[in-house]
Amino acid sequence: MESKTFAFHVEGHEELAAGIRGFTDKVTVIVDSGQPGGDEGQFEEWIRASLAEWYDGAAVENWETAQQRMAEAEAAFVRLQQD
Repeated sequence: MESKTFAFHVEGHEELAAGIRGFTDKVTVIVDSGQPGGDEGQFEEWIRASLAEWYDGAAVENWETAQQRMAEAEAAFVRLQQD
């Protein structure tokens, strides 16, 4: 059986008044059996919510979704620079 990988982009927001520095990280969970159980998407959502709690409210999203969002934002920025 093929393993299943879940990758997440974690972004903690900076709060300088509280002494908290911003950060980004990638967290990867590998399920060797390929079968995390539950309904489709349920395990991934549970891991995402758990990471958000672990990192005290950080923004946590699917790695591929985050990479696409950042690429689109960069492309929009480039278009603005060209106008």
